[in-house]
Amino acid sequence: DGLRRIVDKLGDQVFLPTTIFNPYSIGNKISRGKLRKHMELEPEAVSIGLGTIAASLVEFVNTCIETGASGIYFSAQGGERNGFTQKEHEQYIKPHDLTVMEAANATGAPCNILHICGHEVRLKAYQDYPGSLINWAPQHGNLSLSAGRELFQRPVVGGIDQRGPIVAGSKKEIVTEAERTLNET
Repeated sequence: DGLRRIVDKLGDQVFLPTTIFNPYSIGNKISRGKLRKHMELEPEAVSIGLGTIAASLVEFVNTCIETGASGIYFSAQGGERNGFTQKEHEQYIKPHDLTVMEAANATGAPCNILHICGHEVRLKAYQDYPGSLINWAPQHGNLSLSAGRELFQRPVVGGIDQRGPIVAGSKKEIVTEAERTLNET
């Protein structure tokens, strides 16, 4: 309903993606941060649960696009080096992420953004995820924008530290960071 009101008010005047958190993120929130522990005990059962969440998200994605969203901003979590192993990510997280992202692409939405969330993320694990634009924080032990752009071979979005000068810096500090980001890419 909120999205419908925004679309009715702004129409085609703005780019309007809808944020979608990945099944892992939602499952972790539902379990009050215990998804990792549950996965250690019953990985297949957790995967079935993540599949159910993914199916629900596909319906939500379709409804958002039908309502007028420009695409999705998919927040992928669970790929940090200190979290799941690469094999666990490939087996239990990635398939459910791809279910949602492939559904978003199938809608024909003009732009779906893949946001890879976290510190020290294995960005290579997301290399074959769909998405028109790729976003991650090049701070916090992650690849630089230029290295990530080379990895993904697609346009990248972002680069400014969300907790840096943009929050409390002077105009000059903000401009300097923006220029550094532009020069890097």
